[in-house]
Amino acid sequence: MQQGSGSFWDFGVKVQSKNALLCDTESFLNKDQLHHRIESGMTPKLTLCCRHEKSNKITNFKKWLVDVRRIDDLMRSDRAKLEMRRNKKLVAAIMQPTDDNSASLSTAPVAAIMGSSSSAVAYMPSNDNNVLEGDDTDSDDTVSPLFTTPPHYELCRRLCADGTAR
Repeated sequence: MQQGSGSFWDFGVKVQSKNALLCDTESFLNKDQLHHRIESGMTPKLTLCCRHEKSNKITNFKKWLVDVRRIDDLMRSDRAKLEMRRNKKLVAAIMQPTDDNSASLSTAPVAAIMGSSSSAVAYMPSNDNNVLEGDDTDSDDTVSPLFTTPPHYELCRRLCADGTAR
């Protein structure tokens, strides 16, 4: 039996349960043998962390189980936090700079950067505020002024890329 992707505690309970079925047989493992059997079935990362934490120096079987469980729980918690941050979608919006303090909060953004830090994508929404108004004789080639990248765009793109923007 190997721990696999399950928790250490579940793995340890399974090994001990199987061993209990072997009671009064030649295959039954004493506590030292059981300790060795469970330790040999742990994931390599957990084994390495346990050596680093010196839990392999604990000789009492029950205390060793509890300590390894603590280390495994910490590793799983850290992994869950990392996955939550990795799956969290980061969003940033850049507004056209304006000197007009009375500008409405509903002004359309010039650019929006959305996506995870590993796949940020820039979207250019329609911006009716920059469209030239005219009479019915306007042709389809009448367009708004050329879009220039605001100075904050590059900073925002870098913040989203390294995951520091929230």
